[in-house]
Amino acid sequence: MKLLAPAKINLGLSIEKKLADGYHQVSLVNCQVSLFDEIRLKTNSQAKIPFGQKNTVVKALKLLGKDFNVQINKNIPVGSGLGGGSSDAAQVLKQFKRLDLAPKVGMDVAYAGLGGVKLEKQGSVKGSRFTVLPDLPDCYLVVCIPKKQLKTKLAYQQIDKMKLKKTTLELLVRSIKNSNLPEIAKNLTNDFSSLAKRVCLEIEVIQKRLLDSGALGVSISGKGPAVFGIFKTKHSAAKATLSLQRQYPQTYLVQPLKDVYVYQG
Repeated sequence: MKLLAPAKINLGLSIEKKLADGYHQVSLVNCQVSLFDEIRLKTNSQAKIPFGQKNTVVKALKLLGKDFNVQINKNIPVGSGLGGGSSDAAQVLKQFKRLDLAPKVGMDVAYAGLGGVKLEKQGSVKGSRFTVLPDLPDCYLVVCIPKKQLKTKLAYQQIDKMKLKKTTLELLVRSIKNSNLPEIAKNLTNDFSSLAKRVCLEIEVIQKRLLDSGALGVSISGKGPAVFGIFKTKHSAAKATLSLQRQYPQTYLVQPLKDVYVYQG
């Protein structure tokens, strides 16, 4: 069987507080986009999984008690902040109707199995809680990934040392509910932005180039380094993509996925 695992973009990310167990309470506004890993599962008496035990698909198959030959075509760059690993595992669990196992694989796997535009409250003792939001208005996103990476654990350690201004996703959520694309772009927010720009100086350069190319707004996804800009027209988005690809080969022109998308090939 063939499964398609979509990347995700964080339109909003607000770190609210550090919990007693060392994890963080985080609010996110997530959206899946049209960049996919391809997973092939083949039944075989001598199953081969050419990945380490930390691979999310390996974890999912172990929880399911399934043996397959596994092939993964990784189109979503690893460690980019686009949630490829979480999405890979989620689509496997979803195929076998066991998304209830998602929290045992990873924090972001539950959303990856649900898809759509969601407000997520992550890190509470009850696990993630989701609020369904409307699909984004028609638009295009240019996603650009510089080479410099920032590990998630290290990013949170550094964030704990910084004095962050209190951020809210209220304006972003309201603009999504109103289907107001300029306001959505204006209210993109991510608490990792200042840290990511210090670690990877290219982020700010890429964001400026996107804005100069006509992006309505720019931000990063996750803790970075993936940078994205929202465009109204395909023409301006395609032009920006071609310009950035000369210096950053991992630059993609994508669209937000609708909530009704089926992720099976």
